[in-house]
Amino acid sequence: MGRKGVDFQTALREIGAMAGIVESNKPSDMLRFKYTDEAGNLLYIKERTVSGRNVRSKDFAFKHLEGCKWVEGRGYGRTLYRLPELVNPAIPL
Repeated sequence: MGRKGVDFQTALREIGAMAGIVESNKPSDMLRFKYTDEAGNLLYIKERTVSGRNVRSKDFAFKHLEGCKWVEGRGYGRTLYRLPELVNPAIPL
């Protein structure tokens, strides 16, 4: 950084390029959370995507099934995550 007078991100890219590491624009991490009714029937999902190396930059998307296709949005009112486990204490968290 000091030698070339660049910021940290630029220095990382340049060092990576010298080492043959290419920065990717693809999401590096995606988690999927399933939201169900009390009986465990799937209502919708929430996908959390972390872009690149910046773990503070997260995107969230809700999707639900219409027929056999995933469609954007909940398609259902809000519900609690892991609802069956919350209403039935016999199911371990």
